[in-house]
Amino acid sequence: MGAGSQLVGVGSQLVGVGSQLMGAGSQLMGAGSQLMGAGSQLVGAGSQLVGAGSQLVGAGSQLMGVVSLKVLMKLRQLSIYSTDSYYAIQTARE
Repeated sequence: MGAGSQLVGVGSQLVGVGSQLMGAGSQLMGAGSQLMGAGSQLVGAGSQLVGAGSQLVGAGSQLMGVVSLKVLMKLRQLSIYSTDSYYAIQTARE
């Protein structure tokens, strides 16, 4: 009976150690889940930054287009003025 009691005691200790290990594993799983959640939030924030950058690039492209159009229209006006001036000078010479 003494040996049986000792075996029961050892078994009880093993069960206690297993319970502690399970508890530690559960805590590690919880910490891992929190880390995954934080990582997901960082990825989301990065995606928002990329989206904002893309919008800025689009706005810059539109602005460049408007500026280019204004420059072309001004060059066209200058061309018309210079052509008119040329013909006015030629007419005056004749």
